[in-house]
Amino acid sequence: LGERLGYSGIKLSLETNLVTNKSYLAMYARYIQAMQRMAHVKTGRKEVRIPLVIMTSGDTDAPTRKLLEDNDNFGFEAGQISIVCQDKVAALKDSMAGLSLGDSRWDVETKPHGHGDVHYLLLREGHIDRWEKE
Repeated sequence: LGERLGYSGIKLSLETNLVTNKSYLAMYARYIQAMQRMAHVKTGRKEVRIPLVIMTSGDTDAPTRKLLEDNDNFGFEAGQISIVCQDKVAALKDSMAGLSLGDSRWDVETKPHGHGDVHYLLLREGHIDRWEKE
């Protein structure tokens, strides 16, 4: 979520500017689709599809899926967008790697793993193998 930015929604729905009011994801989708059109022209292959993978967390997964649904997947074809959800790991409270505890000493707080998880998630969800075959 974009709390640090003073925004209560997911970062993908942030407006990129005040003129078009297009979200970050809308602008990114247009860029990928332009690159895909260029690939069609350069290769002569209309079947070329550039995949988009979005990594979410437990907090952002449902709003991300709703943003895609509400905007008709921003023009992407069915199956062209994949979503991988980060696992949660123990939260650290300080630079000495102390565990952040919840209400009791037996309750360890968790947080999304972060960007370091993306390569593992792509492999675990089978995207790497699928892309190699395509």
